[in-house]
Amino acid sequence: GKIQGKRIFHIMSLILRKQCVNFSRQRLIYMPPTVIELKVLRAFATEPSKLPENDNTKVSISAATWLKTSYEKLIGTYEELSGMKEVRLAQEEVLRIQEKLQDIQEKRRQTQLKLLEIQKSLHDVNKDINAIDKGNPHYLELVHRQFDLMQEEHKIQKNFQITDTNERDSFTYLTSAVRSSHEKERSQAEYAKSFSMTLTMIGAVLGILGSYLTYTYRNQQYKVINEQDLQALIQQGLSREKERKAQQESWTDYFKRHGSNVYRYFVPKK
Repeated sequence: GKIQGKRIFHIMSLILRKQCVNFSRQRLIYMPPTVIELKVLRAFATEPSKLPENDNTKVSISAATWLKTSYEKLIGTYEELSGMKEVRLAQEEVLRIQEKLQDIQEKRRQTQLKLLEIQKSLHDVNKDINAIDKGNPHYLELVHRQFDLMQEEHKIQKNFQITDTNERDSFTYLTSAVRSSHEKERSQAEYAKSFSMTLTMIGAVLGILGSYLTYTYRNQQYKVINEQDLQALIQQGLSREKERKAQQESWTDYFKRHGSNVYRYFVPKK
């Protein structure tokens, strides 16, 4: 809507700029747009837009299509693995046979109604034939009418028998399809139960394995940390011992430093 409005405004401005004002040397002359140009404008306005699509729109459409395709593939794979596809196909087959059976039943009812009408008409004709004199001119007409009705009755009876047979066959097919669908649903339920139990067991095993690996990793980390702490404590103790030893002074060093004082103590100055 906005793009089409912009296009109309642009074309209108071009026509007005070209035809409404005629630049001359002396003055500006007003020239209204002609009927042909108005028809061209209307045709152009009603023409579908041929502007290039936006790249963002194309990207969004491609992304949506990819997501939809991926989702459908994922659902299809899940249905294949879980057996839901076979159950769905069996249910669709049951619905198809049920619709076919309903159509055949409707045809059989219509054929039966036609047969009843023909039989009633034939009964009335037979009643008229029995009541009329054979020398009557209408007798031959009634006989022809009886013959035509008998032929039509025979034809409709044949169609009715065919339709009735088709109805019985369709009902048999429907019963078989329903039984098959129930069996597939039961098999799918058992398969889903077994599949869920298998997944539960696999999840439990993976959980136990993950807990064991986590416990082992943490113990290794604790051992490394304890060894590092122990080495740090040992290094700290050794450094303190070295500092303590460095701070202690031996008697030899003491006498070397205070030898003159000791000498003066025993040999005083005169």
